[in-house]
Order: sequence, then C-alpha cells, then structure tokens
Amino acid sequence: MDESTRKAIQDHEEAIARCMAERGFRYYPEVPDLDQASSADEAEYSYVDPSGQRVSEEFFARTYGLGITDGIDGMRQVEPNARPLSKNDTYVNGLSSEDGTRYSQRLRECLQHVKPSMSEEEIQRFDDAEEAAFAHPEMISALARWRGCMAERGFDYDDPDEASEALRDEFNQLTMAAIANDQPLSAEQLQEFRESEVRFAVANLECGGGEGDHALGAIFERLCAELRSR
Repeated sequence: MDESTRKAIQDHEEAIARCMAERGFRYYPEVPDLDQASSADEAEYSYVDPSGQRVSEEFFARTYGLGITDGIDGMRQVEPNARPLSKNDTYVNGLSSEDGTRYSQRLRECLQHVKPSMSEEEIQRFDDAEEAAFAHPEMISALARWRGCMAERGFDYDDPDEASEALRDEFNQLTMAAIANDQPLSAEQLQEFRESEVRFAVANLECGGGEGDHALGAIFERLCAELRSR
C-alpha cells in the first residue's frame, strides 16, 4: 500500500469518526500500516459471536440471524492468523442492544454521508462499474434465482440489502416504541424478533445470499472488478 492510498483511507476514517461523534458515538479510525496487504485475497473474512469467537456463517445465521436483535455485526475482516478485536469491536460489544442498534444505524448514515477521498474520475469509474454490474445478465439471473428461492420460503424482497434494511427498520420501530413508553423491549419481543431474523438469515443463506464464492455478493464484486479493469 502506498502513502497516498493510506492517507486517503486515514482521511476517510477520521471523517467517519467526526460524523459518529456528532451523533453521540465513538468511532476509532482504522488505518492500515503502509506494509499491510491491500489485496482482499490476503485477508480472511470470518463471522464472530458477541464474545469475539470465530464461528461459521451458518452457525451465526442459525443463532443470531443478522445480528440485529443482539446488536452485533457478525462479519469481520481478520488477518489469516485471526487478529484480536479492534477498539471498535470492543466498543460495540459493550453497548446495550438498543444502543448497538442505534450505533449500526448511525454508522450506516455516516458511511453514506462521508465519501472516500478519491478523485471525481475514480468515483465515477466505481459508480459506473456498480451500475453496469447490477445490469449485467449474470447478476440479473442470480437475483432472479434468489427471489424465486426466497419466495418459496415466504419472503418477498428484491434483494438481500432491501430485506436486511426492512428488518432493521422493523427492529428500530420496536425499539423507538419501547423508548416512547419508557420501557425496554420485553424478553418475548426480543425472542420473537430474533426468531424472525433467524428465519430470514437461514433462508437467505440457503438461497445464495451469503458470503460463498457463488453467492450474490461475490458475483457482484467480481463483476465490478472486471468492469473497472476495462
């Protein structure tokens, strides 16, 4: 990784930290060392439970769903020998379920608000590649298979992102209603929602919405990389 790339990442991370501070949360900028590998092939993605223990994607889905109810984001990028939890991991794991949900929502807002430090030409190239990837016949076919498979399991969504956002919105509404009534979510409410998100997460995994080599996300990323390199 060269110095200019590292500086762009640092500026972006620090901007996210300022954005999160304005929303009442801490965010610790995560800036790689200059000699740290930048290739995704040289890092490993793993799921972790609330204690930081690495678990399989299937185990996470069947136990925590998407991690919404428990206020955790199961997907972590770790070094091949498994890095320790970052300051952000530790901070999020220490939040209550309600605050963890708010944190995730505010972080998504900041990630949308804070743009990476790239030139207009680079940003346009990335945007064009993503648009073309979504319109690519292979992606259209993969999404159609996912929708059909999910419909057979009782879910009607256009894509996994829409589904996960709908579930997060539903949980946020439950949380806000509880706060308005000055009461925490009951154990029954939490269990009912957890069962709902587990049903979705397991169906999504079975229908190709997970992290496997042939899953939707992998297909999309491969198409984007191919289109950007042209």
